[in-house]
Amino acid sequence: MGTLYQQQRRFDKAVQVLEKAVSLKPNYRKVYILLAKLYLQENQPQKAKEKLKFVLKNINPQDEEALQMLKEL
Repeated sequence: MGTLYQQQRRFDKAVQVLEKAVSLKPNYRKVYILLAKLYLQENQPQKAKEKLKFVLKNINPQDEEALQMLKEL
C-alpha cells in the first residue's frame, strides 16, 4: 500500500502507511529502506539517515543497501 501511494506521489499518505507497518512489525527492514527512499525523494536526508541507521543498528549491521545509501548521503 505504501508503494502505491509513493507511485501516486502521495508522500504523506505513503509515510503514514509505512510508519504504521513498522509500528506493527518493528524489524521489517524493507519498510525502513522504503521510508528512507521516500524521505530522500522529499529532500529530507536527516530522516532518511535515521531510518538507515536504525536498520544498521537494530536489524543488520552489514546491510549492504543501507550502507550504500548512507555513503551516498
